[in-house]
Amino acid sequence: MNKNKNYLIIIILIFSIPFLTAYFILQSGINENLGTSNYGKIISPPINTNNFKIIGSSKSTEIKTLDKKWTILYFNNDLSCNSICKEDIYLLKQIHTALGKDIHRVQRSYITDNTKSSNNWFNTMHFLLENYPDLIRLEANIDQETNFILKLKEFTNTRKIFLVDPLGNVILMWPSQFNGKQLLKDLKKLLKHSRIG
Repeated sequence: MNKNKNYLIIIILIFSIPFLTAYFILQSGINENLGTSNYGKIISPPINTNNFKIIGSSKSTEIKTLDKKWTILYFNNDLSCNSICKEDIYLLKQIHTALGKDIHRVQRSYITDNTKSSNNWFNTMHFLLENYPDLIRLEANIDQETNFILKLKEFTNTRKIFLVDPLGNVILMWPSQFNGKQLLKDLKKLLKHSRIG
């Protein structure tokens, strides 16, 4: 009888130890310090773009939301696109092309503060339209409560690259002057394992 009781205790321990270990890891926050295999920084919790008013255009197509495709979102907190910005935009186009068969699953977009009275803003939009006609140019509503720009400014005061999933969630970010190979690896890994978009 004692032998059966010992077996029962061993079986209970075998099944409960993994659950207790997982509970301890989640409660202690150890899992937040573990390394990841991606190069971009994970945004937790993700920003849902559907909570904001975003409009834009590309090749005369009006954009109402950022859903349906993976979106590489280039955020420029400056009204002009300086040499760093231009290099980033060019590199993003090259990365997009390097996606090969998955190129149709990803779109590129550019967003900046929508102060349209500036000559710099007009020059930037003209430059983007002339050189990158397939780049989606976005504007965010200036209403303080629904301002997407203000939300992005929580992460940077200059330029950043964000990744928006097909459901409209901003999930990853990279710094400006990023490593193109690393960003491409992150994108390919996500597209390989994703069943959406």
